[in-house]
Amino acid sequence: MPKISVILPVYNVEKYIRQCLDSLINQTFKDLEIICVDDNSEDNSLNIIKEYAQRDNRFIIIEKHARGGVGEARNTGLLRASGEYISFIDPDDWIELNTYEEISKKINELNPDAICFNIAIFAEYRKINIKKDLQDLKNFYSKEDLLKENYLTFGGSACNKVIKHSILKENNIFFPHSSLQEDGAFNLIVLAIINNLYCIDKSFYIYRLREKSITHTLDYNHINAAENINFIRDFLIKHNLFNKENQEKLNEYKLSIIKSIFYLIPYEKRKNYLESCKQYFNEKEYEDFLKSYKKEYKKKEMLFSIKNEYDLYSHKKFKVITLCGKQFKFLVKNQNLI
Repeated sequence: MPKISVILPVYNVEKYIRQCLDSLINQTFKDLEIICVDDNSEDNSLNIIKEYAQRDNRFIIIEKHARGGVGEARNTGLLRASGEYISFIDPDDWIELNTYEEISKKINELNPDAICFNIAIFAEYRKINIKKDLQDLKNFYSKEDLLKENYLTFGGSACNKVIKHSILKENNIFFPHSSLQEDGAFNLIVLAIINNLYCIDKSFYIYRLREKSITHTLDYNHINAAENINFIRDFLIKHNLFNKENQEKLNEYKLSIIKSIFYLIPYEKRKNYLESCKQYFNEKEYEDFLKSYKKEYKKKEMLFSIKNEYDLYSHKKFKVITLCGKQFKFLVKNQNLI
């Protein structure tokens, strides 16, 4: 049994995947199982993986013949994994070469349910690391500590966590088959079930910020917030974890995913979307929710407005002009971003 199974969901990343795979095969810690799940790629990604597998027998390649998305690909990898701990990496990112050596030391020393570490964000268009994702983490969190923390305290990604495989298996924990915020749903469930978490304040994981990521190419017509919300609620209820603290975390997640969808929707359709969100709230919650978005659909702005907008994903500034309900977005030439 390998110490750590590393799961990569792969789809059309021929430009980036070599850097990711190099960071894995050159790890100073060698007791790894590298599971690459090709999600029916249309480029040369699969051939690149096969090339690496020919010279490293730690690779396991799973080929899917119909695209199912990141969550489904990771779930396929989980079913095949045999490691004591599970790690996830997205194939356009990479990790520091001593990542699993440092993690294995803590596993041997503490036997934690999960380990969390920091993320450095690499802005592709500027070719520099721009920030650490997490701040002010303690080293150790008990069950009681985890109950008090916001689930986003430890980052929205599943890729900065290494989790004991037996916990995932025994509790039948998988990703929802969703195309948006599946990591958040998975994290919330994992943090609700584990008894402890050890944090390493080092940026082992480097997240590549690129403009054409899956987050920016989603079709909002095919996103259903209820799918993820119900996925989490059903799990918490089934495992007798639907307490006050976890209900609050579910509400936080609910607002987060609704907000994410909101900003994918064309401006003129946002008001109708907000109306449809009634299904997720009681009357008081819905009133509070509307107040937080009041500025987004005021009549004045629907007629005419000019405002600056900063996109957190691409880290670029835009000038947004709204005219009679139609929204026009222009990239600002002088960025001065960092």
